[in-house]
Amino acid sequence: MLKKIIITILITLVILKIAEFASEWAVERYPGSKTNYISQKKFDAKIIYHGACEVEWGINPDYLDTLIGIKSYNLAKQGSSFVDNYLDLHIYLKNQQKPEYLFLQVGPEAFNISKNDAEVYNYVNYFNDSTVVDVLKTEDRRYMSSTVIPYLKFSFYNNFNLYRVFSGFLHRVANINDLRYTNGYRVPQGFDSRVNKPLLTKIDENSWNAQEEKYFRKIILLCKSQKIKVILFRTPSYLPYQTLNPFLKQKNKLIQTIASDFELPYFEFENIEMNKDSSNFFITPCNLSIKGVKKFNVIFSKQLKDSIFK
Repeated sequence: MLKKIIITILITLVILKIAEFASEWAVERYPGSKTNYISQKKFDAKIIYHGACEVEWGINPDYLDTLIGIKSYNLAKQGSSFVDNYLDLHIYLKNQQKPEYLFLQVGPEAFNISKNDAEVYNYVNYFNDSTVVDVLKTEDRRYMSSTVIPYLKFSFYNNFNLYRVFSGFLHRVANINDLRYTNGYRVPQGFDSRVNKPLLTKIDENSWNAQEEKYFRKIILLCKSQKIKVILFRTPSYLPYQTLNPFLKQKNKLIQTIASDFELPYFEFENIEMNKDSSNFFITPCNLSIKGVKKFNVIFSKQLKDSIFK
């Protein structure tokens, strides 16, 4: 009886190990991961734009490059935290030529307690990277402790990873070359500024996410260690949203203090004329429409040429 139990356990472990190997192979080929893209493709960018959806949807490198004359890449990801930003920058620097500049989007909203948690399942195929593993152990101990059992690093977040596994297999078998992250910019899907008016949301004025601040500082320190110039910037937001949340100015002073501590420039675009017009330039209080992207990119490029690339 004991022998049968041991054999059953061993067979189960072998099956799980095979499933883990196959899943890892497939996830590495999942085309919906910008992290995969930057670790597998090669491109030479002098400027990196980084942050969350405000940047991924709001900075178009192809357009900005024509205005500034310097090759750039948009590394930002929708829904990302500074933990994700730190890991993606680390992976980028391991696989790409070092950029000269990092433009990092920051704003009071980024340090809110309700800010997105780190999406640890995005890094399931980077467990051979000690930096990634160390961060994940800090951010999600329960998940990382489960990964000693074969295949659990995929099944723990099954609802996120199974799609990535099947999509990776499908794209490999069909030999589909997905180019969605060629320059890193993504046009927001499912939004129409004519229909979806910016929803004014009130943010908890008393919250400040110390963990986000920790990784925000780590990003800056990583760049300084590699002699990459860091420029902080805050993308435009709809004016009534600013009025609804007047304490944002107070929180923004904390960001200005951090910028000052590191002697970093911090560009803010909260008082520009386009912030008054939601029907043309915004799809959410902090996300630009396609028309808004083009207008802001012109404003942004002028700021950079006047102050950074003189």
